[in-house]
Amino acid sequence: MKRSCVLVLVSVILTVGCQQPPDRLNSPPQGDTAHRSKMAEPYQTMVDNSIVADMTIADVHFISDTAQLSGTGEYRLNQLAQVCKTYGGQVRYDSQLSDTKLLQERVQRVEEYLAAAGCDMDKCSVRMGMAATAVVPAEQAVKAQQAGLGDKDAAPQGSTPRRTQMGGGGYGAGAAR
Repeated sequence: MKRSCVLVLVSVILTVGCQQPPDRLNSPPQGDTAHRSKMAEPYQTMVDNSIVADMTIADVHFISDTAQLSGTGEYRLNQLAQVCKTYGGQVRYDSQLSDTKLLQERVQRVEEYLAAAGCDMDKCSVRMGMAATAVVPAEQAVKAQQAGLGDKDAAPQGSTPRRTQMGGGGYGAGAAR
């Protein structure tokens, strides 16, 4: 009796323990799925439109203190490459670094990546600079930035000050409006 219980227990453990994991976990790094939601297409269109409006990369798209792209950077550049192939345009690298050699290496790396992705570099360029959007022209954004980060309520002329303070100040994402 004891022996049969042990055999049953061992066979249950082997059966359960030897199963293959599912092909796709429910998380982005695992890739795409064959069972796409009906909502995916409209959202993808919105993402594509936002990329056309904001063709920027930043320091977060690189491994710290190197010109090597991070996984996020490769994903972002793949998206930008599709836009550049279709429409051309200017990719801006917005950085807070002061190391000019590293900045130039990163710009060169982005140019190489886009060229390798099949972008016509006569129609697509990469340069240092802040993003320019329809909401705040780059010139006004630069003036606001140069006015000093100490004046958190400073805003370009004709716009409403925006507070982004998080925590107990009552202006963060969880604050009551």
